[in-house]
Amino acid sequence: GLVQLNQGSDGIICFLWKNRVTGQVDPTDEQYIFPEEAVFKLVNQVKDGRIFLLEFNDSKRKLFFWAQEPSANKDELY
Repeated sequence: GLVQLNQGSDGIICFLWKNRVTGQVDPTDEQYIFPEEAVFKLVNQVKDGRIFLLEFNDSKRKLFFWAQEPSANKDELY
């Protein structure tokens, strides 16, 4: 899959998880995030892979995403 972040002019971020083959987005994987509502970060405690966390500040909701690309060299590009 592909994580895609789109920020509107109102500051709201649309967080999408897309199927890389079909380009389809499952509506249940679409999140609208208000400014300062959540953080998306690398989980540094994982040593045998690369895991990213979407953590919401106002709840205990956490979504984890495993990066299949082992190198961080192209993170900014992706």
